[in-house]
Amino acid sequence: MRYLSLLLGIVVFIEGCAAAGAGGSRGRNIITQEDLATTQAITAYDAIRDLHPQWLKARGQTTGASSLTPLLPTVFLDGTRMGSIDLLGVYQVNDIEEIRYLDAAQAGIRYGMGYPRGIIEIISIR
Repeated sequence: MRYLSLLLGIVVFIEGCAAAGAGGSRGRNIITQEDLATTQAITAYDAIRDLHPQWLKARGQTTGASSLTPLLPTVFLDGTRMGSIDLLGVYQVNDIEEIRYLDAAQAGIRYGMGYPRGIIEIISIR
C-alpha cells in the first residue's frame, strides 16, 4: 500500500511538471500558426517579441567574448542558415508555419557545432 501511494505521488508530480513546462500550444520552444493567430504581429520578429521575448536576448558571456562569437541566436529558414537575428523582420507571419528556438545543444545535434547562442528556426508554409 505504501509503495502504491508513493508511485501515485510520483505520477502526479510528473504530470504537474509536464503541464507547468508547456507554454503556448506546444511548448516554450515553439510558436505555431495557432500562436501566431493570437497576436497582432506582422513579422517573425514581432511575433517572437510578443510571445517569447527571451529568445531575442543575448545569452552567455557578453563581455570579453571573441568578436567571432555571436551574442544572439542565428536565424535559419527551412533548414538553411540565413544569418543574424535582424533578418526576422523580413519574414511575414502569414508565410510562417512554425518558429522554433533550438538551444546550443539542440542546434549542435541538428546543424553541427558553432551555434553557442542557439538557433531561431523558421519553418515556412509550403
